[in-house]
Amino acid sequence: MKKWTQAALALLLLIAAIACNKNSDSDLPDTRGGITVYQMLPSYTVSLDFVLDTAIIGSNLGYGQSSGPYKYFRAQNYKLLIYPAGVRDDTLLTTELSVRNGHNISVFLYADSTNLVRLRTTDDDLTPPSTETPRSKIRVVDLADVSVLVDGSKNLQPLAMDVFVDYIDEKSIPVFRSVSFGAITPSLEILAQDKDLDFNWRDSSKVLQTARLNAQEGKIYTLVTTIGKGKPITDTSFRLWQFINN
Repeated sequence: MKKWTQAALALLLLIAAIACNKNSDSDLPDTRGGITVYQMLPSYTVSLDFVLDTAIIGSNLGYGQSSGPYKYFRAQNYKLLIYPAGVRDDTLLTTELSVRNGHNISVFLYADSTNLVRLRTTDDDLTPPSTETPRSKIRVVDLADVSVLVDGSKNLQPLAMDVFVDYIDEKSIPVFRSVSFGAITPSLEILAQDKDLDFNWRDSSKVLQTARLNAQEGKIYTLVTTIGKGKPITDTSFRLWQFINN
């Protein structure tokens, strides 16, 4: 009887050890997601640090800069803190950020026309472009908050833009139509070659800006528009920034 009792006790201890081992952190699946951040505050003259809990995502980022390649973290909820570079007792902004398994996200820091600081996050589609012909992908993020006089009216209306690839004349068809402040377009495939990108007033042949894009095969681009605080749309403060996501 004593031998049976000892055997039963040993079996119970073995089961308990296996159960504890299964519940250990080392047996949890390694779920991860990627993050990249963009500092798009035209009127903020101090560079910024972006910190996820205690891990630095982007360091000393000035206007028009990003943190570059995605940094990967375990899938869970975090606190995102934004500070003036090198300072930890003067938080510009704090928010919750959820990292999901298998997802890559972009975080955009920007401001509206009243200089109110805003934050926008989006899931990034990193699906490679088709390979039948050399192709790239582009998306547009409109962070240019400006109002304009339309059709001789004395009333200001928010500016919306049509985006063209190799615009020719008023018969050209935009690849993105009526892109407004805060909008993030889907990613669209284009031929992988040098392209002119034209940003026009909506339903107009009036060009705000033309930029050259050296579209490389297989690359995915984020194109961000901004404008300086209080500047008219005709001012050179209207800017287009180009970033590669992969």
